[in-house]
Amino acid sequence: MLAWHEELPSRYALIERFNHGYVASLGVAAGTRTLEVGAGIGGHLPFEDLSRQDYHAMEYRADFCARLRERLPAGNVHQGDIQERQPLADATFDRIVAIHVLEHLRDLPRAVAEIVRLMRPDAYFDVVLPTEGS
Repeated sequence: MLAWHEELPSRYALIERFNHGYVASLGVAAGTRTLEVGAGIGGHLPFEDLSRQDYHAMEYRADFCARLRERLPAGNVHQGDIQERQPLADATFDRIVAIHVLEHLRDLPRAVAEIVRLMRPDAYFDVVLPTEGS
């Protein structure tokens, strides 16, 4: 999995620019509290303006979390599985990002329920999913 995350940006640069660039182009209000679920090793981070937001990343792999802590404050990296209840308060985030994550989850309804729990009532859920044939 690590090899894939390291190879993906260069091997599929055009697709990666769309995947990450589209979400980042949607705009973020200053002070937004964002959670990226399934953050991997931080491939989306360079596309975000981290100076305008309180950016958090969730990843279930401990070794990937260690890599994320090299780029984000340690308190903003959460090791966990979004399909399970997380030790975070209800309505914590203004924005949640999931880029090519949801299609890999075995219990999508449970993951979406947890995402909704973590979102403030006026929050945004920015998602990128693959499509077949286009």
